[in-house]
Amino acid sequence: MFDSHDTFCHRWLGTHRYALIDAVWRDTPPADWSVTVIAPHFLGADTGRCPVLLDLHQLSDAALGGFLDLVSDQVANRDDCLCSLLFAAPNEPQAFAEHLARRSVLDVPNASTPKQFRYFDPGTMLQLPRLLGAAGMAWLLGPSDSVVVPWAGNWTELSASENAPSAFRLKGTHLEALSRLGVVNRVAMGLSRPDNALDWERTCAAIDLHVQRAMTQHHLRQQADLVAFAGHAMVHHPAFDQHPRIRNLLETLSSATPDEELDYRELSSHLSTDDWQQIRKDLLPPPPSAQT
Repeated sequence: MFDSHDTFCHRWLGTHRYALIDAVWRDTPPADWSVTVIAPHFLGADTGRCPVLLDLHQLSDAALGGFLDLVSDQVANRDDCLCSLLFAAPNEPQAFAEHLARRSVLDVPNASTPKQFRYFDPGTMLQLPRLLGAAGMAWLLGPSDSVVVPWAGNWTELSASENAPSAFRLKGTHLEALSRLGVVNRVAMGLSRPDNALDWERTCAAIDLHVQRAMTQHHLRQQADLVAFAGHAMVHHPAFDQHPRIRNLLETLSSATPDEELDYRELSSHLSTDDWQQIRKDLLPPPPSAQT
């Protein structure tokens, strides 16, 4: 399902008809290019921040060549990319755009309005096979059996499994996982540049485990707290919260009253570089000679 390439595979031109262009790039394509807005129903007429679907088969050879040259350079240079995703789909543009619009709607329990599911962010799409599984990816892609993701210097093809169960419904565990994506992506973007798309996905998987631990073991809920906690785990030590200094900090936080308005991000911000160095040193395993 996870097939990465350093360069664009031109065989995709015959199979991947549609390019998804995010809203920040909507004014870039020429006015005569054939695009269809992907608009979830709950936004009504407010579609200015919605992505669009570009029908590559409607472009002239010159326009298509220019498009591919631009996005190939952007991917190779790891710049922001005009193209978020490439889809293989037999549908006509309007029908496929309507499917993608339906999938961008998340009905979250106890929420007054639906949430937008930004599956079309490339860094997010690469994580979805892990979070949704084969059945979930088949549900997401619908009539498309393949999506190509330009990210982390790679073009990565995610293919829907032919044996995926046909029935799928987003459960609470799926919604919880998707709700963590914003935190995971923020932490990942703050780390060193990933080697490639697979490295990005593995890093995000590790971050997600730290975010879950912050929520379940330490009852952190604010996004800033979760970002800080997971960032500390990735940068300093994966079990940093087992250190007495951090355990005392977390106990202080858990026993605080709402009026004190304490949070993890603020409390941990008082730790100096020397403090973190000592924490890492204390958590390192003893040398082999000391273990015998």
